[in-house]
Amino acid sequence: FLRVQNIVLGYRVPQVNLNNFAGGNIRSLRVFAQAQNPFILTGYSGLDPELSINASGAASNTRFGIDQGVSPIFRTFTVGLNVGF
Repeated sequence: FLRVQNIVLGYRVPQVNLNNFAGGNIRSLRVFAQAQNPFILTGYSGLDPELSINASGAASNTRFGIDQGVSPIFRTFTVGLNVGF
């Protein structure tokens, strides 16, 4: 299987554009987007081929492919703005 765990895309606005946009009051401006665990490519029919559980109900890495209702790793999407004055 192939899992993408983290993608970050960011853009820093050039200083020249900031001087025109905010009258010089903003020193830096960065816009970013981040995705954690956005997708997995697999032929596995369960939720997540990395998850497994042992007979006592504790998470275990000894029996891969037996997910018995274990929750998959969450997908998280974040968008942000960093402003420096």
